[in-house]
Amino acid sequence: MFKFITEENLKDKYRKNPFENYILKENEKLTPGGREFLQDKNIKILSFGEEISKEKKEEKRESVLDKKLIIKSKIAMILFFKFGNKYINNDIKFGKKIIIFGKLLENLKKYFEGRILNLEIDSNLKKENYKKINGEIDEIYIYQGENSKILDLYYLSSIVEELKYLIEERLCGKEDEIKILENYLDILLELLDEVIGETIGGKNIGE
Repeated sequence: MFKFITEENLKDKYRKNPFENYILKENEKLTPGGREFLQDKNIKILSFGEEISKEKKEEKRESVLDKKLIIKSKIAMILFFKFGNKYINNDIKFGKKIIIFGKLLENLKKYFEGRILNLEIDSNLKKENYKKINGEIDEIYIYQGENSKILDLYYLSSIVEELKYLIEERLCGKEDEIKILENYLDILLELLDEVIGETIGGKNIGE
């Protein structure tokens, strides 16, 4: 048996709590006056089935984006571990730093997986006494002996930058969470800049 939704029903509902969409349940029908009221207010009429379908599509999209962030952060983590191990035999200090940075990305992956709730940077890593090197790679560095390290570091920085943009896409509208995650990755980018500065020849402030 159908329940008819009248103009008065809708006016009362709208007065108490204005709405942009009206979902018709399976056993409901709009009276001509009710339909006209919704049209006059530019309120979209959805059937119950349409709303369920819309919610499922949104859930699917959220799921895909969640997995994309997990996979992207995992790829970034593996790359840092890979490059750290590449250099650790010849330059243990340099290799260890890259591996430590990889562990920061491992924590980020765990965050996206829901395995940890908070992201923290070890206070020992928050050093600000290195020369910052930014911008494009100068041709001079291509011919220096350390060029392989420098190019790898710029590559790793680009991976982290890409992850930042993906976070903005994934968490669109969640400004507080975006800010926390971006601050976390900004610290990692600053640390990478410090290592680039060391590798090129940057010195500690005060030296």
